[in-house]
Amino acid sequence: LLRVANKLRMPLILWSVRFYDSVLALTPKKVRASLQKIKSGDIILLHDEQKIKNQTLFLESLDLLIDGLSKKGFSMSPLNELQMRGACRFS
Repeated sequence: LLRVANKLRMPLILWSVRFYDSVLALTPKKVRASLQKIKSGDIILLHDEQKIKNQTLFLESLDLLIDGLSKKGFSMSPLNELQMRGACRFS
């Protein structure tokens, strides 16, 4: 995958925390467990499209995650263009 990304001059950004929220509902229990493990620099993968039956639970859990990270002194931001360029290993 890295070889193809380099050939296409596209960044390859991977995550370090995954909730499998595209398959399983994101829950407060999962969020609380993850808050104990998340560390500075982690990239959290969440999907913006949720099953209709899970949307309310997802939003409640996401609010808990954001609040919990903020209380631990973390700030959240999307990857910016400079960070993505820095992730490339073009030769």
